[in-house]
Amino acid sequence: TRDIIETRLDLGGIVVTLADTAGLRNTTTDDIEREGVARARARAEAADLRLLVVDGAQCVSRETLLAGEDENVPRETLALLHPGDFLIWNKADIAGDIQREGNSGFHEHVVSVKTGAGMTQLVAALTQSVAGPAIGGDDPALTRARHVKAVEDAINALTRAEAQIETAPELAAEDARLAVRALGGITGAVGVEDVLGEIFSSFCIGK
Repeated sequence: TRDIIETRLDLGGIVVTLADTAGLRNTTTDDIEREGVARARARAEAADLRLLVVDGAQCVSRETLLAGEDENVPRETLALLHPGDFLIWNKADIAGDIQREGNSGFHEHVVSVKTGAGMTQLVAALTQSVAGPAIGGDDPALTRARHVKAVEDAINALTRAEAQIETAPELAAEDARLAVRALGGITGAVGVEDVLGEIFSSFCIGK
């Protein structure tokens, strides 16, 4: 498939978008599959956090995979991972545990999607990685440049809206929409019409 399937998860109060991409194979000759691989690579490069799921039953060894010599996981695929990303060994019910000596720089977890083994620990680690900076503090921490930019855009839009709410409510409404959209990139989808209905309940918009 070339489609990217998305779902939203709540990890420690932080709404994240999980994108499941096509498998990353370099040997395909199918045009549609090549397009799916290209889209998957682009999405992985743009993501804040990457999770590489490998078939633990097919990997020769951890050392072979990390050296980029496993034919099931191309070197180019492994190169997409950044320090702090997740390397997940699936099919623990068949392959058993993976000997993980030495630090790969990734969060490594051995799981079985079939039996559920290791999944609780994986979700806890993901939650800590995503929401950790905000847990234990009085205010959520903005740890990514994209989030900082989104908040700055929202503040600027709301400042413009406040300045125009009396004289040009239709323009203020559009700036409010932009602010909601910017924050939605961090927190998840927000009901724009509900927000506008509350803010402009006493104004006549669009006339």
